[in-house]
Amino acid sequence: MLQVKTFGGLSVEQDGAPCGGAASRRKTLALLALLAAAGKKGISRDKLVAHLWPESDATHGRDLLKQACYALRRDLHQAELFLGSMELRLNAAVISSDVDAFEEALEHGDSARAVALYAGPFLDGFYLNETGEFERWVEGERTHLTKRVSEALARLATDATARSDHRAAADWWRRLTALDPLSSHAALGLMSALVAAGEAAAAIQHARSHEAFLQQEMGAAPDAAVLALVKQLCEEGERGASSPGVAEQQRKRRQSTTDFLMAALPTALRREVRRATALSTVAAVLAIVLVVGAVAYGASGLRPTASGADPVALAGRKMLAVLPFENLGSPDQEYFADGLSEAVATRLGSIQRLGVIAWPSASQYKGTRKSPQQIGRELGVQYILEGSVRWDKGSGTSRIRVSPTLIRASDAAQLWADQYDTTLTGVFAVQTNLATRVAGALDIAVLDAERRLLEALGRRGDWVRLLDDLRREHFRKTALLEALEPLLVDAGLS
Repeated sequence: MLQVKTFGGLSVEQDGAPCGGAASRRKTLALLALLAAAGKKGISRDKLVAHLWPESDATHGRDLLKQACYALRRDLHQAELFLGSMELRLNAAVISSDVDAFEEALEHGDSARAVALYAGPFLDGFYLNETGEFERWVEGERTHLTKRVSEALARLATDATARSDHRAAADWWRRLTALDPLSSHAALGLMSALVAAGEAAAAIQHARSHEAFLQQEMGAAPDAAVLALVKQLCEEGERGASSPGVAEQQRKRRQSTTDFLMAALPTALRREVRRATALSTVAAVLAIVLVVGAVAYGASGLRPTASGADPVALAGRKMLAVLPFENLGSPDQEYFADGLSEAVATRLGSIQRLGVIAWPSASQYKGTRKSPQQIGRELGVQYILEGSVRWDKGSGTSRIRVSPTLIRASDAAQLWADQYDTTLTGVFAVQTNLATRVAGALDIAVLDAERRLLEALGRRGDWVRLLDDLRREHFRKTALLEALEPLLVDAGLS
């Protein structure tokens, strides 16, 4: 049976296989999307013309609509694809849609099925160039459907809490916070579920990430209830810290964090850190990491996905390895190429539908002569991102050229390549743009929340402010600042 898929993109499939011909062209796909969203009610021919051919007069517009309907009937081999005369609708006997199934599941109270059908934002990444009318309609539908799935997730979380399944509740709330990271209601729900599941530390960590994201995006503070819960948890933690063994456990956790950040640094910078005399805090290591953008710590509160364990290759998840970029500059810039490579891997690791191999596993292929096929087999990936970096430090503004290439491991075919010419301060934006372009080349829809986080990481001002804060609070007149100063000068941040 034919199916129109509107969540996470727009396509028409026949028994799971994409359809070609008219069913793959933008205008006719847009027509099917309008009819799918209209459901059993249908939509008038005049409204369809207004959305799709606003520049045409009524007669010409109706002729274009007839031609589009004819092309779809012909290429999909369904003479009865459409029903109705004045109000056009899809024939449910021959073609279905995920958006109609989504609405039907909600009508029957099946929130779990509705959530399962929601594979991403409505018509994500699909647009028409000729008109803004269709785009305005898409935005309205997308907002409506996002609200509907958010309500369904909240119901599922509430139901799980009612039956004392706190871990399931936390999973549902976590999905809602990914969908709407600005929602303090969702943040409070997730925190409460984590506390009930015995994970108070994770609740506090999420609160801090939520607070940082709200500050970045809105310049606002979290809801008072979120802050109250954080205060309560911190007070309970302080009372518990006096019990035997707790202080030692906390010391070990802090040391573990420091060791992790140190391991993430390129060798050259790691030596500089160890030479410094005032590096007793995790924040000190963090500052170095932020300068080269090596791991996803900082104002956004992102998790270090690309530096932890290798991700599980879930069904339908595309697996990628980011190999160390080749340094085409002087040998003493090797640390910069390594740091940039790891930063790109981290950006890509924040995209849920993409599995990125952990940096320690990928970095062993630095300078390798192994073929893409062999690397793909050894790491269990379908795709490889490699590239080169050249940093020219002239008498004027220093320039950086980043040349990434995306390769399919099975046949070593080049799927995408580009070249970025920028300054050091523009490298953060390059990392974000590169990650988005790679996702697009792999036909992976980036969720709205993921896109906002990637864009936030690419804003130079956020990094500058964080570096200034760290420098003022921790490193004034220290050996660490002296070690960082050459990099800060080149970056234009000093």
